Amino acid sequence: MGNAEYKRRHREQGLCVDCSNKVFSDKTRCIECLYKRHLSRLKYYAKNRQLINSNSAKERIRRKKFGLCISCANKKDEDVDEGYVECQNCRERLFSE
Repeated sequence: MGNAEYKRRHREQGLCVDCSNKVFSDKTRCIECLYKRHLSRLKYYAKNRQLINSNSAKERIRRKKFGLCISCANKKDEDVDEGYVECQNCRERLFSE
């Protein structure tokens, strides 16, 4: 049995795909495994922040070049979004907060 089959079975049974404990809320992992993953990601981002920021900036430039929304990469409506770098949905989301 492969790893994908193991995880699929655990998801169906409501068990954590990492340790087989009961899952938290509607997630696929228990609260302990979610916390471990969170700490691991924080450590990774702290260590690689400069690379991540550089890649994000390059991606925003690429999206702008091709006329895509820099936030979600969806095609912008030319009539409504002329002169903007975000699509109408992202602008509404950003300005409603």
